[in-house]
Amino acid sequence: EQMGVTYGASSKFGWRRHGGLFWAGSAVDSEAAAESVGVMLTEMRRLLTEPVDVDEMQRAAQYIAYGLPRSFETTEDVAAHVREQILHGFAPDYWTRYVDDVLAVTPQQVAEAALRHLRPGRATAVVVAEPAAVETGLRALGAGDVLITDAET
Repeated sequence: EQMGVTYGASSKFGWRRHGGLFWAGSAVDSEAAAESVGVMLTEMRRLLTEPVDVDEMQRAAQYIAYGLPRSFETTEDVAAHVREQILHGFAPDYWTRYVDDVLAVTPQQVAEAALRHLRPGRATAVVVAEPAAVETGLRALGAGDVLITDAET
């Protein structure tokens, strides 16, 4: 967003009972794709080495916490939350406490979670674009192998 190439970038953890994945993404023009991948990797590494900005963390926590009602809009949403609660063994009052718990997260907890869960060196970037528009920039990142796959095959 600060680069002026997208209206929104986001990230989240996809928790599973025994592990999960970290996902980050954004829609950008092909010309900005490689740089955007580089920025995402840099931000992941930064979370491992620098304290999180308190104001930025508070804005993110408020966005997450106050967005909770949106995630209970349909019966399918409610069922998914109940499934998640059962799967992970959350306390009966988990969703009742959720907003307060999210708003109480500290920068130290963010740093600890990053150290436990982020692995930028094991990241896989998926870029959907014409190869000619992104391949050179992706290779220049030096972040690993660049594999080109035709979506039609």
